[in-house]
Amino acid sequence: MGLGIVFDQLEFLDKPAAVHLLSRLRDQHCERVAVCLSKPILTEREMLALGYMEQKRPSIDGRLFLFDPDMFFTRREWNTPNHWANPENFSKYRW
Repeated sequence: MGLGIVFDQLEFLDKPAAVHLLSRLRDQHCERVAVCLSKPILTEREMLALGYMEQKRPSIDGRLFLFDPDMFFTRREWNTPNHWANPENFSKYRW
């Protein structure tokens, strides 16, 4: 598992096939995926819904999107074992 690069391929697919390809790459085959779009087959909102964030780079023709779990999924302090499922708090608090 590593970095997947999609360059000049989505333009030849219809929208459902492009979404399927990006989802499979993201979920099963690669830890990180870089996508370069020269034609707008998917909108920025659709790419964001898939977890791909646009990278602003002035020297690239087209648009560059990157799926990186470390960048997309931020660690939230409230969603840690320190704040939930603590057996010592079962008799102290009522949820």
